[in-house]
Amino acid sequence: MCEDLEVNAEDIVMLVLSWQLHAAYMCEFTKEEFITGMTELEAESIEDLKKKLPAFREELKDVAKFREVFVHFS
Repeated sequence: MCEDLEVNAEDIVMLVLSWQLHAAYMCEFTKEEFITGMTELEAESIEDLKKKLPAFREELKDVAKFREVFVHFS
């Protein structure tokens, strides 16, 4: 998936993506997590998801959002 998104698995944006997809573990998605998350994000393809990555990066600038994402995977 990272290859298709053209991001490194260690890129912080993958943390936000995992959180957005309601994954229990970073970069590991069950079919249900993936489908539900993609539906909520209104993303029907990898291309749709790639277009959302800049917004995910912006979310990390919000201290409260950053904390919420980080705590989820702690």
